[in-house]
Amino acid sequence: MFLIMYHLRLLDTLAAVIAAHLTFILPLVTWFLIGFFDEVPRDLEEQAMVDGCTPWQAFYRVVMPVIRPGLAAAGMFAFILSWNEVFYALLLTGGDSKTLPVAIAGYWTFRGIEMGKMSVAIVVAIVPVLVASFFIQRHLVKGLGGRRGEVLSRNHGRY
Repeated sequence: MFLIMYHLRLLDTLAAVIAAHLTFILPLVTWFLIGFFDEVPRDLEEQAMVDGCTPWQAFYRVVMPVIRPGLAAAGMFAFILSWNEVFYALLLTGGDSKTLPVAIAGYWTFRGIEMGKMSVAIVVAIVPVLVASFFIQRHLVKGLGGRRGEVLSRNHGRY
């Protein structure tokens, strides 16, 4: 990956980090979503097409609402993997386009660990994950399915 980005003159750019993250996140998320798409009965799509929908309309109006919890889970999974990734970011970035985990690691200097700055940076790194989890929670609760999912969504995730 380093050599490819070097030859494309993309080292220390945001594009290099995005491309590197896509190489390992996109296959995992695709594999993750296959199970959700397999669970949707083909009959639902066919019934929508009998009712006058085009294949794209059937997909958008019937299949997408059914797999929304899976999309939410896959999106959260991809976000957390990308947000916490250090390896590619450490290899492909330098001074101009550091990611937050690489910048946090930079507080470990030859003089020791700058605990105050590192602690603040870690708290800042946790906040987006907590906010995203809060907003995506209702989609995940709906995906629990059956009576239990109805009870959980009615009680806002509390038992």
